[in-house]
Amino acid sequence: MWLALAYETKALVSRNLGDSKQALDDMQLCMTHAEQCNDSDKVYIYTNYANTLYSEGKYSDARPWIEKAIQIKPLASQYVTLGKLFHLEGDTLQARLNWEKAVTMGD
Repeated sequence: MWLALAYETKALVSRNLGDSKQALDDMQLCMTHAEQCNDSDKVYIYTNYANTLYSEGKYSDARPWIEKAIQIKPLASQYVTLGKLFHLEGDTLQARLNWEKAVTMGD
């Protein structure tokens, strides 16, 4: 578990420093250890992996991970991200439905 969180933290730092390739590499390493984590950590890891993929323009790759996070613990911010992914993929109906869900949740 600690290894997944260490890679995830390293990825966030890399992303904040503008090194998106390193961030993606670190998140992929994180994901190899994520299943050992508790659900709370998985939500955080899956959401950050989706956001890393999103920032790399890998929208269709990001969507399953944000959906997995939502299955564990739905948060309004995740529905906002999911709406953005649908919008970028051209599915404006699903985008709107997810944004409306986010508004009604209001974390």
